[in-house]
Amino acid sequence: MKEAVIYLGCSYPQMLGIKTLHQAGFAVIGCDIKRLDTDTKFLTEFHRISATDVSSLVALTKDLKKRYHILFAYGVADFCYEAVAAIHKELDDPALPKEYSHFVSKILSKHIFKTANVPHPYLICKGTNPENLLSNWKLTNYEGPSVLKIDARNNSSGVFLIQKTNSKAILKAVQNSNYNRGHILLEQQVLNYQRIINVDAIVIDGSFIPLVITSRIIDDIDKRQNLALVQPAIDIAEQDKQKLFGYVRAIVDSISYKFGAITIDFIEQEPGKFIALEMSPHFHLIRSTIWLLGWSPLVRLAEKRSKNPLTTIYSFKKISSHIVCYHLVCDYQLQVIIVKDLITDLIKKGEVLDGYAMFPRAIGTKYYVGIIWKVVSEKKQIRDFKKKLNTMLKSLAFKSKNA
Repeated sequence: MKEAVIYLGCSYPQMLGIKTLHQAGFAVIGCDIKRLDTDTKFLTEFHRISATDVSSLVALTKDLKKRYHILFAYGVADFCYEAVAAIHKELDDPALPKEYSHFVSKILSKHIFKTANVPHPYLICKGTNPENLLSNWKLTNYEGPSVLKIDARNNSSGVFLIQKTNSKAILKAVQNSNYNRGHILLEQQVLNYQRIINVDAIVIDGSFIPLVITSRIIDDIDKRQNLALVQPAIDIAEQDKQKLFGYVRAIVDSISYKFGAITIDFIEQEPGKFIALEMSPHFHLIRSTIWLLGWSPLVRLAEKRSKNPLTTIYSFKKISSHIVCYHLVCDYQLQVIIVKDLITDLIKKGEVLDGYAMFPRAIGTKYYVGIIWKVVSEKKQIRDFKKKLNTMLKSLAFKSKNA
């Protein structure tokens, strides 16, 4: 039977990862609740099933096993991994992880960081519901800056910064989070930091293989808002890279994680001082990671699971420059105009460009647009480019009354 990978989430940024698996000779079974607006020729099969529809995905896996030897399932975001765990249980392969709760749950992640002796924000208290959280907080006498997090949420959803912790502020944050159910935690806010660092890696047979370090440039006012992602990160000393890799390796060992992708988010409070925030069992930016490495980590994972030697490995010329991804939140009506103006302006300025508009995804009443392009790695040019483009983004965004 043909060997296959089940791929949960098939939007445009995932297509390069899917293409590399296809080019290497593996079948790719794509699943996404949305109708695809991209080229699907690299998908062997496509099923319109949500990554959160666990029972349907397990039923699909049972059917697929009749036609394919399934190597593993991969999900593009944290919310995919309840299904990935269930698929792996259905495959009944001892080499595949079958529990991802320590990745998805912020409370469990903090316990892992503590066990691995990795610095992380101080946990003030936690609660099974808002009333329980308030009761537990009153026992702490903590009134300083804090961060309220709804457990098992994704992409900063349910994360609120509280400058002065009191009952009113806690209840307001819970109310604004659209809280429905689940655990809530309150942790001490880390102050005076400039960026967040992501470390992407793969784990094969328990061996940790680092891939790339990404830095996130964040808004000075709202620390939850990314202005840009730079990959690979600049201004990190070699000993600090090794410190980060050591932290990730300790986390991998503490959870006995044997196979798959892993990303750890760190605050860089000052040069060489890193504080772990969250961890995920998927790549942060798979498309640009493949460009930078010149090979696909997904193919490497599949190759190690395969019983057949690969006849073709789709490789790339390794990119020597940095890849920068800028983010802009705006209203939907301005979205197409802004993307067009940005691309046109960059081309006129002679920048090497690989740009695309991601399919707009609603964030409340606002929308998200991503533009990715390559810039040279000389630091002064990156700083000047960032400043120039940041000014443009702010100018465009403020034209919208909803921005």
